[in-house]
Parts: sequence; C-alpha cells; structure tokens
Amino acid sequence: MSTKAKHTLFFWLSFSSDTGFLGGCLIRASDFIEAVRRSHQLGINPGGECRGFGPIREVDVPANHPIERLLSRDEIPGAMKWPDEQE
Repeated sequence: MSTKAKHTLFFWLSFSSDTGFLGGCLIRASDFIEAVRRSHQLGINPGGECRGFGPIREVDVPANHPIERLLSRDEIPGAMKWPDEQE
C-alpha cells in the first residue's frame, strides 16, 4: 500500500456540438478518462464533443461550487470568459 495520502481530485468537463455549448461539470475522478466515464454513469453527459482539464485539487475548488451536476452557461460560476465575450 502506498504511503502517500490519497487526495480527492476533480476534472472540469465541457461539452459542445456544432449547435454550441451543451454544458459543463466538475467531476470527482482520478484521471480524465474516469471523469468522462463518471459523467455517463451520473447521466450528466449530454453527448457531443468533450474537453476537459485537471486534475484540480479539492482545496482549489471554490466553496459551494456545484459538483457532479451538468451546468448551463449561465450557471457556471466564476470569471470564465467565452470566446464571443472577449474584448
């Protein structure tokens, strides 16, 4: 058994299709592939193309950020700028 403490990791997944943004979610997972699998298991993967980034450490996730729930563009917290909103 490893002597390293196990830390909770998260991955941000973003979904889109040729019609536009389909949603995004923050998923608990050990790697990107597991995050995509979990999005299917949780029923929050709307299809389309998937991009993501991580790992994100638990301490870096803002308090009260929705986890493992598909979010619309309007629900995504923070100062994320979409390409059509850049100055």
